[in-house]
Amino acid sequence: MKQDESGNDPSTDGAEGTAWPRGFDGLVDCLRTVYEAPGSDATSQPLRLTDLGVWLPTPFAALTSMLPLFASRRLWQDLPEPVTIFDAGAGDGRMLAYLAGIRQRLGHTGRNLRIYGMESDTDLLRVAHQRHDSLLSKGHPIGDGLLHGDYLDPESYEESSLNLESIDLFLNYPDGNEQTLANLLATSARPGTRLCFTTGEATFSVSGLTRRAVFEIPLEGAAPIGWHLSVYER
Repeated sequence: MKQDESGNDPSTDGAEGTAWPRGFDGLVDCLRTVYEAPGSDATSQPLRLTDLGVWLPTPFAALTSMLPLFASRRLWQDLPEPVTIFDAGAGDGRMLAYLAGIRQRLGHTGRNLRIYGMESDTDLLRVAHQRHDSLLSKGHPIGDGLLHGDYLDPESYEESSLNLESIDLFLNYPDGNEQTLANLLATSARPGTRLCFTTGEATFSVSGLTRRAVFEIPLEGAAPIGWHLSVYER
């Protein structure tokens, strides 16, 4: 097992190593009914160039494989409550809805969990709000706020209802801006803030933050490609 920069052994347990949580069946299928519905807006494509980089939607197979990891709260259960999770580059908003669904199913154990996201691309933001409206009509929660702005720009946080220093866990898909985001957290986030990258690269790394863990997220039917959650801390 490889050691992280602090000399400790990072967890490399696969998400499948955690027992499947009761009451979570159907969560991803509920999202599929909206995000893969016939006639869905063409803006929500598998790959899209934005003004900040590249948007790639998290595959539903990955959301399914990550469910035990997120539902067990392993990424944040040791942090003081309330815990704020922030999707940096929220795209079509599926991760916010996914986390909101997990919070709902956690019941009282998820009561002190806040969920926000930020997206700079206006077309993607429009799609996200449309998807969220559809989910709300089906009784599915969508999180606490989907903001318009540049998650790499401190002013975007100042102009929103969310303070950068109030965020406990950042989620991001690396598309060329990962080191800039890591630098922002290293200089502006409070100590203990975590940054979690979802990537298909096992050798992925950034500098300026301490790597805490790497979780393998196998995708059924997608071999030999697998996804990883690389967790860093300020």
